[in-house]
Amino acid sequence: MELKQKIRMISAAAAVLGCLFTALAAASYSLVCTNYTVFSQKVTRRYRIALITDLHDSCYGKDQSAIMALIDREKPDIVALCGDFYDERCENADTDRFMRLISRYPCYFVAGNHEMNEPEKYAEYREQMLSYGIELLENRTVYADELCISGISETGDGAAFDEKAAAFAKGEELRELRDSGRFNLLLAH
Repeated sequence: MELKQKIRMISAAAAVLGCLFTALAAASYSLVCTNYTVFSQKVTRRYRIALITDLHDSCYGKDQSAIMALIDREKPDIVALCGDFYDERCENADTDRFMRLISRYPCYFVAGNHEMNEPEKYAEYREQMLSYGIELLENRTVYADELCISGISETGDGAAFDEKAAAFAKGEELRELRDSGRFNLLLAH
């Protein structure tokens, strides 16, 4: 399989992921929940996956009660956290509270540009998330039941997503995805 096909395959997986999950708007926007259904012969049961991104240290209700009520109502099996939760311009107390609460679910995190804008602060954020049991997918793959979940984090150097996807495709991860027989999810900011 040629590199362009691999990049298209990864991009298609990312597009399917975007259509698969619940999307939440950032900052001052209201919460939005959209449901999509995707069928695959690679899974034998229904998986409910919530995709949350770009909260930028926003507060949704007292102690994050509004966002947590919405997520709890959806009863996700997995939560995909796709970057820009922590913001270098904020104190991140609301993000820390959210991460503590959301960690009651199996969570998979990839960093966005705001996490990576200040590497020293990101090191602190990483430690917080790890202490809550959140799985960090920093350009790697993990397996969860019938799912193969991969993550491409921002690099903080402004590299284009296609370049990061190409670098990911050259690694062993893509071979694992192709050979796993599992349903593949690619998380990226």
